[in-house]
Parts: sequence; structure tokens; C-alpha cells
Amino acid sequence: AYDRALHRTSILSSSSSGSTSSLSSSTSVITQHDGWSIASIENMKFKSSPPLGGEYVICGTLKPSNSNINSSSGGMEEIWDMEMTDIDGSVVYNTATGVHIAHPPMTSHLLLQQPLFEDKTSSRSWLPQPQPFEIPSTSSSCIYSFPTFRDEYDTHLSTHLPLFSLLKLFERCRSNMLGGPNELEKLQNEHGLLFVVTSVKDGSLVCYEDIMKYNTVVMTPGVEVFVKTDVVVKRKGMIIDCYHTAFLKIQSEEKGGDVAEEEGRGKVENGVIIGQAIISLMSIDGTSRRPTSKLPQFLLDRLQGVASS
Repeated sequence: AYDRALHRTSILSSSSSGSTSSLSSSTSVITQHDGWSIASIENMKFKSSPPLGGEYVICGTLKPSNSNINSSSGGMEEIWDMEMTDIDGSVVYNTATGVHIAHPPMTSHLLLQQPLFEDKTSSRSWLPQPQPFEIPSTSSSCIYSFPTFRDEYDTHLSTHLPLFSLLKLFERCRSNMLGGPNELEKLQNEHGLLFVVTSVKDGSLVCYEDIMKYNTVVMTPGVEVFVKTDVVVKRKGMIIDCYHTAFLKIQSEEKGGDVAEEEGRGKVENGVIIGQAIISLMSIDGTSRRPTSKLPQFLLDRLQGVASS
């Protein structure tokens, strides 16, 4: 929804018929340059949801002095704070702070269409380069692979899946982790248990310059993405923190064979990270709609890595 709101703002601001947008005459990346993408979100909190079929309003504030040219890459970037509310603004459904908008360097745009890059310093350096997550020692992990499809890509972003597509893959991984659609339905019907997302932290695309070391392809429809999820259970299962990391499945002539391990529980070693996020779930009693720690033991065992995938 936030991506669509920003895109709608860029369209209205550039419309020849005029616009009520206060950004119409600004130097904002989204109003002055096509081809921008949401590269990262620092923190997103979910408080409630709009009623089914209901109306909502999305407001965004461009943080001052954050619309600029990245001196290291030549790309353009800016940071927004956003929120979704009801029509009169009295109810806040969710908020997103530190929404990082990025645009690739104009001079290297054509290079971004190539499978491999001769210029290693400018190919993807406009994207964030966060450190891998420090995973708590109490976590258990699982890995699932997903093929990518055409409708999951952004025509303006040829080197990565968009962040919103990665978040959907993370959601599918969590669903599998909890047992899949049939098991989730069983948990709801027989145990009165639901799960809701309460926050997304440090969600980001990741610059993957190290891909130059491998014989592989860029992100195109059909490429498999591996998602490794490290799970930390808190408060007897009331809170479940999921450290999601998306990897390219690649082959290395130096190492030989697949770098990523087979699907199931385990670790991915020496894979190339393309995105990551920490997503927190809350267990909800389906009747009272209140937080609960009354999870069945088999589910706790699964989440804590006792049961196999």
C-alpha cells in the first residue's frame, strides 16, 4: 500500500492537469525521477487493520535534508515516514518509519540490464549494504526455496526482487514453518489459535557485489530464491521473532556444487544475500482476540527445532 501511495503521488505530481500534491515543485526523487524503488524500511508496526472493503488514508512525510545524491554511487535517495489511518485520522492502522527510496545511477542504468557487470563498483552500490543479522543463540532455523514469477518483478528494478515481493516470500516461509495452510486451518479450528504480524524491522534489499565471484544469472523470472528463517520463541510462544534472510542459490566453480543446502532445516553457507527482515508474530486467541501463550506442545516443538521439517 505504501509503495502504491508513493507511486500515485509521483503520477499526480507530474500530471499536466495539475495536482494538489505539495511535492509537485519539489526535488523529491519520487516526483522528479521515474524508476525509483523502496530499498528498505527501518521499522513498520501493525496496530490494527482497516475493515474489509473500508476506506483508509495513507500519509507520508519526506524527512528533511534526506533527498540527495549518493556520492559513492551516483544514485539518488530519500527517506520517508508514513502511516495508514482511517478517513478522519483518528485511528492509526499501521506506521512505517525510515522508508528508504532509492534510484539507480543514471549513467549505469543500462548496465543494470546485463547478467554480469564489468564495473563492480557502480553496479548495485546504490542499494543498502546492511550487515547480516546477528542471530540469537536460542534460535532454530528452517530453509525453503521458492521459484520467482514475472508478476513478482518491478520493471524498474532488474537486479533484485522488489522488497514487497521478498516480504511475500518471507510470509510463505513463515506459513510453511507453522505447518502450511492445512495446519494453520487446523490450529484455528481445533485450537482457536491465530497469528498476526506486529512489526517488520530492518527490512531491506541487499547489495550483492559478491555475486561477481560466481557463475550465475541475475534475478529473472524462474530463478529460485532460498529463504532462511531463524526463529526465536519468546514469552512461551506469545511472541515469535523471525529473522528472514533471502539468498540466491548459486554455483561456484571454486567450491563446486550448490552453495545453498537442500530445502529443510539447516543453514545456508556462503550464499549471496539479496534481502532480509526481522518480522515479529503474536499468537492470538481466536475467540477473545487477545494475545495468548497457550500453544500446543507439538507446535512449540516445531518452532524450537525439535520436530523435523
